[in-house]
Amino acid sequence: MQNRLYVGKHAWDVAASSPQELFESHGFVKQREQIEASRSVGKKFPELKGVKVTLEYHEATGTTKNGELKSKLKVELARSMLWFACPGVECRGGDFDLTKALATGLVERRKVMMGELRCQGTWNRGDRERVACQTCFAIS
Repeated sequence: MQNRLYVGKHAWDVAASSPQELFESHGFVKQREQIEASRSVGKKFPELKGVKVTLEYHEATGTTKNGELKSKLKVELARSMLWFACPGVECRGGDFDLTKALATGLVERRKVMMGELRCQGTWNRGDRERVACQTCFAIS
């Protein structure tokens, strides 16, 4: 049976018998459990008072901004595993894991961190050809 799995803006055609099976088939349950099991940022870094995050999504060449997310994390509630989905609707396997970057910045007591990541996921071009997503994810 062919179904569609929707998570945020993401959608996939998947052969499964139930929505739960669809969700589990892409590893979202395991990933969600890992995030929930991680310690809070406040417990891991007790001296930390706050975290502000600005994330920008750009298309592959980096010239066109496709979206932005600004967030102020509550350190007592925010998890130390920080993960964001690729905004590419057709992208598979291209999520951005900022856990190591967050931990490194906090250990080094940086006030500001900047950088960019490229999506490692793929999407379909035409009927069968898989191409690299390469969405640019700018962090400031």
